Amino acid sequence: MSGPDTLIRLDSQDVLLLGAGGLLAGEIKSRWQKINAVPREDCDITDINRISEICESRPKVIINCAAMTDLNYCEEHVLEAWNVNVVGVKNIAKVAVSIGAYMVHVSSNYAVNPVNEYGRMKLASEKFIPGLVLRTAFYNRDHWLFRSLEEGCHVALLTNYYFNPITTAGLLDYMEELIGRGYRGVVNIGTRDRITYHDFGLKLCGEFGFDKGLIDPVQSLKLGYEYPGDSYLELDQLEEIGLQTRSISEDFQSL
Repeated sequence: MSGPDTLIRLDSQDVLLLGAGGLLAGEIKSRWQKINAVPREDCDITDINRISEICESRPKVIINCAAMTDLNYCEEHVLEAWNVNVVGVKNIAKVAVSIGAYMVHVSSNYAVNPVNEYGRMKLASEKFIPGLVLRTAFYNRDHWLFRSLEEGCHVALLTNYYFNPITTAGLLDYMEELIGRGYRGVVNIGTRDRITYHDFGLKLCGEFGFDKGLIDPVQSLKLGYEYPGDSYLELDQLEEIGLQTRSISEDFQSL
């Protein structure tokens, strides 16, 4: 579903970023420096009155990066995590509607076929958004996998789990285009390649000169939550919108 034809500018004080302390939010702040970025400690999204106070300036766009993302914690503290990842998002959406703001919500590839609490929460949160929902799996040089390989640490990576990750910079390229168009609805954002975690790690090693011997192939991990066997995000919608997709190798150039 498309939105208004009027272009929305992101590098502006009219844009509010909530949850400004995470990996993606850090890159958003670096790219659009005039944005009004509010860290998590200054805005508890479970408190709708606090969100209303933050939004007294009536931002035109609200980007939500606030979330509880520790999957083990979400499994063990379901009500607490639900309050942040679902109720908190609903609170932001209510305020956005009340001031006529366009909302952008970062969801997850785990929402496609949810088999763990985090995925179920992300899927539930999507229905409230008066604007754009981005389903994605993103990373950059600060991601645990990149940093582990850079530091020469062994990593166990699944050989039977498929996804199509994208760099934060690549994600923001699509985000900027979609927000600029005022696009509304759920959009899958990723690269074209359907790849296992294990093969993705090997590609990182090949591209950046890390030791491939650091990659330990495994078929299961002892975790407190279930992994979906396949969380590949179909990108047909991006192409229908008129946006060009990219391969993982092409996307590496953004790192």
